[in-house]
Amino acid sequence: MTSSTAPADKETKARLRCNLWLALNDVRVLLEPSEVNIQALVLLASHVEEFTTPSLCWLLISTACRMLQALGVNLRNMTPESRHRRRMMFWHLNVIDKGLSMIFGRPPTLHSAMVRSVGLPSLADLMPSTPGHSSTGGGPGAPGALFGAHFFHQVMQLSVIMGKVWSTVYDRDEPDEQSVMKARGDLVAWHDRAQTILRAASLAESPLLDEKGAASLELGVLTTDFYHHHLLILLARQSASMIAEAISSSIKMLQILPALVSDSEEVYNGIIWMMVCSPFTAFLTLFGEVVSGSTTESTDHGAAVEAMAILPVFLKAMGVRNSLAAKLENVATTLLAHAKKVMSGREDVKRSDEPSFGQSTEAFASFGDYEFPDLGLDLLDFPGDEGIFDVDWLNFGETNTDWIAASDWQSDSVVL
Repeated sequence: MTSSTAPADKETKARLRCNLWLALNDVRVLLEPSEVNIQALVLLASHVEEFTTPSLCWLLISTACRMLQALGVNLRNMTPESRHRRRMMFWHLNVIDKGLSMIFGRPPTLHSAMVRSVGLPSLADLMPSTPGHSSTGGGPGAPGALFGAHFFHQVMQLSVIMGKVWSTVYDRDEPDEQSVMKARGDLVAWHDRAQTILRAASLAESPLLDEKGAASLELGVLTTDFYHHHLLILLARQSASMIAEAISSSIKMLQILPALVSDSEEVYNGIIWMMVCSPFTAFLTLFGEVVSGSTTESTDHGAAVEAMAILPVFLKAMGVRNSLAAKLENVATTLLAHAKKVMSGREDVKRSDEPSFGQSTEAFASFGDYEFPDLGLDLLDFPGDEGIFDVDWLNFGETNTDWIAASDWQSDSVVL
């Protein structure tokens, strides 16, 4: 057996990668709708992280969603067992589908009308399938099983809110203040409820677990907080009145990252692509504030840069699991250095009482709604990654991280 906890076992991993792609040569896995094929695609997209890419993950999940739609979820001729099984499949897919749509800005495959037609499973439905930590044994009545049921129940509810947030952020030509505030209200209400429920469940079950098991429950609570801040940032960027909230949530989201470092066998940490891509929404929000010299009320550029510095460290730790995280560490490190240089230059100007930084006659490169001196963005072109940060398309005013999935620069992790 090999996993991300044994990163040096390259020979075994090479054979597994080869076997994986040989299995996918059977086109029936991708074309014939069946529960087995859906489970295989979800397993590949969610857990075989060293052999896939964000774009491939999105394609596989989209295919699995369409297969489930073809099979049906609530057909009249289904047995109660089949209906229950497919409903569980649906909500598991909806969580991943909506999560990937949020980080890449791409339309979700499962329409909101279908989401409304398939009722949420109850806690009793979730208990038998709750994946307990290895120290608990899992299953109904096992220590941590109730927390697991509550966790997945809350995440499934969040997937419904994600659909609303996606429509508010990406499905409108112009930001609709009323829709933004409505989505924000739903999100904050969910977060408050989820934190209360999960904290109570963790408090009740942590004493029954060993140290690793208790830490797993705490990670689950922090993961929901992480998702909340990501969605709040996306919404806040749509409203001029919520700029300060976007900055505050960006700092808080990045500050959570050290506690989220985990291996691929952890139950409550989400799939790797959400973990390494989502933080860039917060990171680039703060980057834009710093390099633009924004004077937004309560903006502390020193605190912003301090929070930004957390991301490269996090990605370095996650790089043990995934080669994309290691590459993104270089991206974050380079942008952090640039932000520090801009802030340092601005402070030097203030001390010397010279014209402001924004009035400099240096060459400028435009990003989003602000400009900053061109200090050599060719630093972002790593060997073999030519063009991934071409200034013609990199726009730090964007809220999604589709530039990660849309690039070919991470494709060396997949061998066909």
